[in-house]
Amino acid sequence: MGKTNNIIIALALFASNSTNAFAQVSGPIKALTIGSQCPDLELGNMINYQVKNIHLSAFKGKIVVIDFWATWCGSCIEALPKLDKMQKEFPGDIVILPVTYENTDLAESFWKKNSNLNVLNLPSVTRDTTLTRLFPHRMIPHEVWLDRNGKVVAITGTEDVNEQNLKNAIQFGTIALKIKQDILEKNYLRPLYSGYFGDYKPDPGLIQYQSLLTKFIDGAPSIDAVNVISNGLVKRTITNCSITGLFQTAVLTRDYLVNYKGDFSEKLSSRIRLEVRDSSRFDWPAQPLEAWLKKPDSLKLFSYEQIIPFADSVKLNDYMLEDLNRYFGRMLGIEAVVAKRRVKCWALVRTTATDLLRSKGGKPQMELGPNNDFVKVQNETVRRWLIRMLMYPMNQTPLPVVNESGYNDPIDMEIHADLTDPRSVGTALQKYGLDFKLVERDLDMLVIRDKKQ
Repeated sequence: MGKTNNIIIALALFASNSTNAFAQVSGPIKALTIGSQCPDLELGNMINYQVKNIHLSAFKGKIVVIDFWATWCGSCIEALPKLDKMQKEFPGDIVILPVTYENTDLAESFWKKNSNLNVLNLPSVTRDTTLTRLFPHRMIPHEVWLDRNGKVVAITGTEDVNEQNLKNAIQFGTIALKIKQDILEKNYLRPLYSGYFGDYKPDPGLIQYQSLLTKFIDGAPSIDAVNVISNGLVKRTITNCSITGLFQTAVLTRDYLVNYKGDFSEKLSSRIRLEVRDSSRFDWPAQPLEAWLKKPDSLKLFSYEQIIPFADSVKLNDYMLEDLNRYFGRMLGIEAVVAKRRVKCWALVRTTATDLLRSKGGKPQMELGPNNDFVKVQNETVRRWLIRMLMYPMNQTPLPVVNESGYNDPIDMEIHADLTDPRSVGTALQKYGLDFKLVERDLDMLVIRDKKQ
């Protein structure tokens, strides 16, 4: 009598003489997971077996590994000889049970003709519908581990069915392995990380590069933030921002991960040059603030996000500008570049060689009047004072402002003037040997223009 016949007789006797720990099938079939009790199924349409049907409870007392496979699955066929080897190594302790949904004749013919399979002693269930519903999956091979009493203890890929893991399962009766997670739902009309896989949420840490442009997000605040996130990535998020604001951010001379290097003047609207036929989508200086505010947010504001590796963080602005030029180039036929333009501007200059500014020391501090009518500076630089002025009272100055004073030492000064007006500030600065002069200069400007064909 052959080895296969001995297994069949032993299993049949075992099934008839043992107490059945397997649950019986009743009611609708529900998917099982770790810790679930597998019902006592009748396994039918067996091949490589001398009986066609057998109950799963016949394997009580052994570790059962259900291996879902198919004739078209190359990795399944490649794994079966390895599984057969494991079965021979632990014949009294485990049962490797291949299962396929395919037709019995097809599976049996394929098995007999395939030189890698026709030497194996593994039986297989064919035309399965029940096990597949109990253990839903999308990718095969797919392995389900049952303990000696039919309880699900692991759901894995075939790579986990190895000698060491089987020894552990035999010795301890259970095993803790990473659960193989198949995504069963797909919605081809949704974005990859926003509903494409149904309720399944992919790990954000898998993202290496990403950029995203959306229309106005109703209810979201305006945000401009750069953060170092997990896995050595840098994420920039800007919400509900104008087109000019997005382009300004992309060309701002700034190392977000160290310190700001510019003088803030390049952030102002006065450094924007519009060279477009249709300026209706742009805020100041294209149109008065009142007109811009009346325009619906849905027509003028956008949100942008990018994720890149930390090693590429010095390219953060370059990548953003490339994205915006690509996106708005397709949507609106525009692009942005930094280019020299001859423009009128206010230049901060020294009017005397006599040093009337040098600080006497003390704690560095700066005080701006609540009505933008005075400023007091102690032990601060001209550059830092001008940045503060451009950030606040002089933020809406129509003409660019540049620092040509060449004075780098800390200063002390107090002036009373209309801080929103460079001319008024310049007059007040004269007692310190400084002034704002109206000049023409070739400046780097953010030029937003119609895209060249």
